[in-house]
Amino acid sequence: MTYDERQEALLQFCERPRSTEQIKAHFGIGTQAVYGCVRKLKASGHLLKINAPGKANGHGVTYQWTGKPYHVVKRGKPKYVKGVTVMGVKL
Repeated sequence: MTYDERQEALLQFCERPRSTEQIKAHFGIGTQAVYGCVRKLKASGHLLKINAPGKANGHGVTYQWTGKPYHVVKRGKPKYVKGVTVMGVKL
């Protein structure tokens, strides 16, 4: 699963509020990978962070999809540059 596919699947999974532990168990990835995905999606406005009332220091935090569509960038094959001259040497 590519990074963009994981992001899209995470959004679908978070249609209802989900905790970090639930996301880890569903995707089988580590805590840091979950936080990396969540931070990017939260910054772009795709995820909403919901703090549990009465719990301090981030305990009981859940994440929910805002409904904003996520567009996966399709990438083709890498193109290699040919015929470049560097300091008189053709590469």
